[in-house]
Amino acid sequence: MSAATAHAPVPAGEPIPSVPSRMGLPIPNGKLGIWLFLGTEVMFFTALIGSLIVLRGGAAAWPSQETMHVKLWAGAVNTLVLLTSSYFVVVALTKLGSGHASAARGYLALTLLLACLFLGIKAYEYSGKFEHDLLPGRVAETAETARRKVLAGAGTVLLDVPVADEPVPVRVAATELSAFVRDENPAPGPLAERVEAFREEFPAHATAIPEVQVIPGANLWLSTYFLITGLHAVHVIVGILLLAIPALAWSLSRAWFPYLENAALYWHFVDLVWIFLFPTVYLI
Repeated sequence: MSAATAHAPVPAGEPIPSVPSRMGLPIPNGKLGIWLFLGTEVMFFTALIGSLIVLRGGAAAWPSQETMHVKLWAGAVNTLVLLTSSYFVVVALTKLGSGHASAARGYLALTLLLACLFLGIKAYEYSGKFEHDLLPGRVAETAETARRKVLAGAGTVLLDVPVADEPVPVRVAATELSAFVRDENPAPGPLAERVEAFREEFPAHATAIPEVQVIPGANLWLSTYFLITGLHAVHVIVGILLLAIPALAWSLSRAWFPYLENAALYWHFVDLVWIFLFPTVYLI
């Protein structure tokens, strides 16, 4: 089309061609921004979950869920909690769109309550790891590492002490053994002889319950577990803050609909990530 044709006057009676009022995608800028952000988040968590799968496949040893005190029921309950919270946030968005602000506020409160319940269950799971000293870099993966940990004064360990040419398991408390071995006049001979001497001098401590476990591959497992679930918990906290703003707003009205819609999209993403984390961490 030539320039003269493009600027030619429109004949009488013919409709004037419409001119687009704006450029870009036919969605609000806020929704476009949240979709772009969620796209980067998808790539982020995909890389984390993919790394976990690759590490699991290439690891020489990988501990079981029972050994690492993974509670399947806690993960299943948290899955149900997040799915229910997604339903409540959808209902809240629908109520707000129809002008029922008070009902929307109530469903947002239920969503926030379930989100806090999710974090509470996750904190309970974490407390079990701390209770059993299952932390990255602190688990003995070999017998020699366990012995060094005992001599450093951390927990107790099960040692095989030769008595009358027969290996006898002796559970030795770490604090007393550490003090005994580091004494100014320690018993001569290798460690086994020192333990036997310790057993004779401190019989009350020679049957302590062992706390230092030898778990091959535990530190790698714990590193990936705390990294992935911890980052997801951070995203849950961010979602709580985003949903708490309209829930606590002085005057909640339809004007909040675009904001709540974007916050709901973020919350659905947080739930979707957990749908992939649950089978990866708790079932496989």
